[in-house]
Amino acid sequence: VGVHQVGDKPGNRIVYYTKTILGDPFDLTSIVGKQNPVELVPVRDPEGMRFRLQFHGEPVVRAEVTVLLPDGGKRLTITDDAGLTMPFGQVGRYGAWGRTLIGGAGELDGQPYAESRGYATIVANLGGEETAVLPDVYAPLPQAVSSFGAVESSGWMYVYGGHTARTHDYD
Repeated sequence: VGVHQVGDKPGNRIVYYTKTILGDPFDLTSIVGKQNPVELVPVRDPEGMRFRLQFHGEPVVRAEVTVLLPDGGKRLTITDDAGLTMPFGQVGRYGAWGRTLIGGAGELDGQPYAESRGYATIVANLGGEETAVLPDVYAPLPQAVSSFGAVESSGWMYVYGGHTARTHDYD
């Protein structure tokens, strides 16, 4: 959470909502849903995968979503009436981010801002061996958590901290 300001224009409060999916990107248990203000959700498509930008579980229409492609390219897309990007069919790891307005003017640490913007980010794999293998390698957490730390070392995944309560802000 922070205020981003360019020049003399009023700044904007920026809040990031991040998600990484290990394994099947279309597993419905990876959807945080209405309790998360902004979320990108992978959606199966005959041509591969689309991303749905959601605000409290509802689609965000005509929003910009930037998609990092497995081949290193980048594609700026605009969501349709269902909040969906165009389909992507390359096998490999994707990254994406999209933003939407989540609130009005205010002040953070003495800095005024004109509006609050929520950025959803996601990393997910489409197809290939990595997607099929990961669920067997890493057991799912017993309950979804946010604000946690994790590291892999010598074949073990260590998860520290986090909380299961409603999504919160640090301001």
